[in-house]
Amino acid sequence: MENNKYFIGIDIGGTKITIALIGEKGEIIYKENLQTRENLDKNIASENIINTCKKIKNNFSSKNILGIGIGACGIVLYEKGNIKFSPNIGWENFEIVKNLEMALGLKVILDNDANAAAWGEFFLNYRETFRNVICITLGTGVGGGIILNKKLYRGSSGTAGEIGHITYIHNGKKCSCGNNGCIERYIGTKGIIEFAEEMLVKIKNKENPSYEKFSDSMLFDIQKKEKILMPKFIQEAGFKGDKLALFIWEEFGKILGILIASMINIFNPDAIHITGGISHAEKLFIESLKKEVEKRAFSVPRETAKIIFSEERQDMGVIGAGLLLMEN
Repeated sequence: MENNKYFIGIDIGGTKITIALIGEKGEIIYKENLQTRENLDKNIASENIINTCKKIKNNFSSKNILGIGIGACGIVLYEKGNIKFSPNIGWENFEIVKNLEMALGLKVILDNDANAAAWGEFFLNYRETFRNVICITLGTGVGGGIILNKKLYRGSSGTAGEIGHITYIHNGKKCSCGNNGCIERYIGTKGIIEFAEEMLVKIKNKENPSYEKFSDSMLFDIQKKEKILMPKFIQEAGFKGDKLALFIWEEFGKILGILIASMINIFNPDAIHITGGISHAEKLFIESLKKEVEKRAFSVPRETAKIIFSEERQDMGVIGAGLLLMEN
């Protein structure tokens, strides 16, 4: 048997369940996907996941497979190995760790999918240079992961890191989590779309004389053609110099800057790692972000915190899940 270490990673999402054999450098040796919609029943899901893991274990018996790491969407009880509730799938109290350990005889670790991805980013990119990193993923929502002293910070019940659900406006827009004014309601996909649409209405109704400069925005034509102003369309318009699109991204940068300044003040990190689809618009909002951080973060921790934008690595969820075994 070779000396290199290998792990089985499992990334459980609302659309698919990815199961892969992962090497200690984050390389994917083998990967297989299960469709989540075909595994909504916990017993069926457990059986299919176990069978796929058994196949990997048997087919790669020459590899030194040390365990299984799982990243799952929803509320995860890390110490109990239990998926307490996964709203996108409908699972409740799924004791997946116990099931897998009994069936496969391997050590199994379960964590939140955002934590798993954050750990993967830290382990592969930062562990040699930094001790404390905050990971922020910008997309449909705002995901987070906190690494302190080279360890994932999970909190007392394992649910820490919900950065997107920090309250931005105390009586603000209703969030899918049930709260009002969560920051992801303003810089997640839904929030960006709503702000753009609200601005178009205000411009049409001439509610503010200062908005007259936006009256020829290409976003009006894009809205007619595409119906929904997805962030990618606003990004494209911004790179073409559209004044309204640039204003939308400037406001986005201010809100993200407030979030980052808060993370700097609370955690004094070495780095803030920012990734996800919306981060591709970085050049359109980086200046307003930096100005907000400069204004709001304490000078000493601000000077040591590097803000790093990174392309989202494909399959980081399943890679990070497998590498959870390397945390200890």
